[in-house]
Amino acid sequence: MPIRLEKAFRVSMDTLMRMQGSFDIARARQRAHDIKAAPFKAPKAKGENRASS
Repeated sequence: MPIRLEKAFRVSMDTLMRMQGSFDIARARQRAHDIKAAPFKAPKAKGENRASS
């Protein structure tokens, strides 16, 4: 689709894709208060609980 728009409107596909990305990010930030997510806790590495020698 971006290639068709590029040919029709003479705007580079890269510009169109950056514009779409910016739009998507802006929409996500507008609804950020509705998104529920717990902070990620990395699992402990093997042997991390052992006392150091």
